[in-house]
Amino acid sequence: MKKKSLILVFALAIFTLSISKEVKAQDYHSGVGVSLGYPLGFEYKQFMSSKSAISASFGYTPYNRLMLFNATYQRHVPVYENLNLYFGGGLSIGSIYSHNEFVMGFTPNVGIEYKIPSAPIAVAVDYKPVVSFTTRSQFNQAALKLFYTF
Repeated sequence: MKKKSLILVFALAIFTLSISKEVKAQDYHSGVGVSLGYPLGFEYKQFMSSKSAISASFGYTPYNRLMLFNATYQRHVPVYENLNLYFGGGLSIGSIYSHNEFVMGFTPNVGIEYKIPSAPIAVAVDYKPVVSFTTRSQFNQAALKLFYTF
């Protein structure tokens, strides 16, 4: 019960922050970058508005030989100047080569991103597990991300 209450409070806080003030949530329109962690890979992010973005990534997780493509919607909430919390979800598709398994699933996403004001660089840390519809889920998907922004 305590866990459910904590999740509810966290969700309400994020919702309140997202509607409480109209602050520009990002200082760039698009970004291309690398993901260092699980998965290792590349990512492209395109903002559709000041607070919403679409992200597409392709990566490889060496631990279980997972090759994965995913696309997620992200809602950005300003926390401090140039610092944003983001959350959202999307779909993933890929393969686990070590077991010859096809992977398809839902991908929730939560992270924090800092845009360096004097440079076209953004740094993010996020957690993006794969809740699989076809095989076992992958919960070890967290990474440091470096973006070139434009």
